[in-house]
Amino acid sequence: MLKRRIRKKLTVNKVIALIFLCAVAVILIKQQSNINYYNNKISNLKSQIAAEEELSEDLKKKSAIYSSDYYIEKVARDELGLVMPDEKVFIDASAN
Repeated sequence: MLKRRIRKKLTVNKVIALIFLCAVAVILIKQQSNINYYNNKISNLKSQIAAEEELSEDLKKKSAIYSSDYYIEKVARDELGLVMPDEKVFIDASAN
């Protein structure tokens, strides 16, 4: 009778330990899944940051070019037909 009780108690303890270990395993697997998910998300965000920084550098270069006096004068002459105040413009009448 005593052996049976001890055996039953050991079996119950083994079942409780097994359930506990299974719960810990499930929690660890879920945590590892979350870690992998967030690592992938971080990787994607880092690549997006790199792309945005490259775009930012490109826009800074274009801004420097477009705000230069040379470019402004070129656009004013070529596209808007403006001239400097002391400049004389000659039009070739024979080109018609």
